[in-house]
Amino acid sequence: MDPPRFSIMSTLFHHLALPPQLPGKSDTRTEQLEAHRVLMARLISATRHLTSATTGEAREAFDCIRRSLENSKHVNYSDRLNKSSLLDAFRRLERDEVLILHVGEQNAGLLIRRHVTERIPTFSFANPFASGMTTQP
Repeated sequence: MDPPRFSIMSTLFHHLALPPQLPGKSDTRTEQLEAHRVLMARLISATRHLTSATTGEAREAFDCIRRSLENSKHVNYSDRLNKSSLLDAFRRLERDEVLILHVGEQNAGLLIRRHVTERIPTFSFANPFASGMTTQP
């Protein structure tokens, strides 16, 4: 049996890249959540290092990415999205940050970015493939 550290690294690798031979079964929900947790922790750690290694606009950009990842981590931590965690995430969402939502049932992601005007903050739900997803009469 694989040691726990190798097992999660193997799961994480297979979650991100297709292995040479596809597995005979899907990962369990617990394995998927653990892979997401490990991936998010690594991405946040990488953005912290990049923030401290850069200056100026690059530093601000990496810090914004880190805050977006941390905010998204809290929303996507459990099996399902819930109202209270979404509302908290919307409250924490700052200007130019992105909230990343994982919709497991649809095997999809949703990016929500906050745009701030002079008076009214708004949220936009962008779908670059909207024209391809419309139905024809």
